[in-house]
Amino acid sequence: MSIKVTYKIELSSKSQNKPLIDEIMDQFCKDSSWGTHASPLHAIKETISEDGNWRELEPNYSVTLSEKNLYLIDVYFKTKQFNFHTEGLAHFIGTIAGDILSNRSFKSVSVEDIVFPKSYVDDFFPHPNLGVDALRNDFLSETLDNSNRPFLAYSIKPRLGLNKLQFKELLENISNSRADIIEDDERIIDPEICSFQDRLDIISNIDFNKGTKYSINVTFPLQHLKDKVQEAYDSGIRVFKYDVMVGSFDGLLYLRKIIKMFKEECALTVFPDVYGLNFRNLSRRVVLKLSRLCGADIIYGGSPKWDWSRYGYLANFEEFKNNHRILLEDIDGHDINSTLPTITHDIQPTYLEYTIYHLRKRFNNHLNYAFFIGGGISAYPGGNEVKDVIDEYITTMEEASEKDLSEIRSWKEIPQIVGNAFQADRDLKKEFQRLNWPSIKRIKS
Repeated sequence: MSIKVTYKIELSSKSQNKPLIDEIMDQFCKDSSWGTHASPLHAIKETISEDGNWRELEPNYSVTLSEKNLYLIDVYFKTKQFNFHTEGLAHFIGTIAGDILSNRSFKSVSVEDIVFPKSYVDDFFPHPNLGVDALRNDFLSETLDNSNRPFLAYSIKPRLGLNKLQFKELLENISNSRADIIEDDERIIDPEICSFQDRLDIISNIDFNKGTKYSINVTFPLQHLKDKVQEAYDSGIRVFKYDVMVGSFDGLLYLRKIIKMFKEECALTVFPDVYGLNFRNLSRRVVLKLSRLCGADIIYGGSPKWDWSRYGYLANFEEFKNNHRILLEDIDGHDINSTLPTITHDIQPTYLEYTIYHLRKRFNNHLNYAFFIGGGISAYPGGNEVKDVIDEYITTMEEASEKDLSEIRSWKEIPQIVGNAFQADRDLKKEFQRLNWPSIKRIKS
């Protein structure tokens, strides 16, 4: 039985022929199991029986794509090489994406996919606690109020600098908003100015009277994680945020185990930091898949990249769609709970509407995702308080989710139906333009 790991490898300019890739991969496979590509092991053969099983553990490989000096290669690691229950995931990741990737023949290398045997998916990985259906139909149903719109979370900005009195004032303002989730930013855990305990004390005394859930950041070292999560649960918290790249996949697995012990249902929202830095050469697909397998109910799945010179063209649509499929559809044929994808990075009304319309029109009326908005709400101009901005966003989402798109034949026609509220307010429109947030007039031109 094997675990299939797919690598995308670009060879240096001096390494562009097929025989050489075979030689390189033979060394690669030996190095991953033997710990050295030196062969044969003369001294070992002189010392112990030659029929040792180190050869049985050497991975196999197959080249699935070859274009000039770019290759997709599947490497099959023997499951006998690992004991996930005692070693955890960190050891496995270190094996498949550690020093074996430092081959001087590689110009670049990334882990593009990992396919686990069914027994691992069923027995080792816990999967999301709730899944998207339970989030929509039960856990967050009160704030959704029977709407089929995407979810909305407000990520508090500024993320650092609010003292506990200011934090309380902000929460009191938004406690009566229609936000589905209010969340800690990933960079706030336990600062002196507004500590973890300070925030718990304030949250526990706020009446979120429309069913809004607070997601508190529990990216603590493992030795503190269980106690901190218990303290948060006892204070009424039912959504826990975890930065899996700052923590670890083993930490996420532990957190999933902790919340399963609680009487009331809880959700895990995961932020995978250092995406752009290609952590351990793991692709976004791999990070999303592992996070879902490890128990993420909600996770950042990437943001749209718009080309405003082309009618608001969603330039990374295929990548965007594939990331959502990883989180929402079966994994390698295994039916497990889905994970809610989130969209973030300074979403403002134009982006909001465009995203909803594009995903509805081009992705089977897709609405199972969440906008996690921080700066787009906190920086909203025009004399509005945060609560009012949140409610305006949700109203826009509801209208965009229900709008009849049957007459829209192409994404190029979407600018004709986007109706931003700020267009009617000349001063507000000027402020949006100053912030470099595109208006409908700018897009059409």
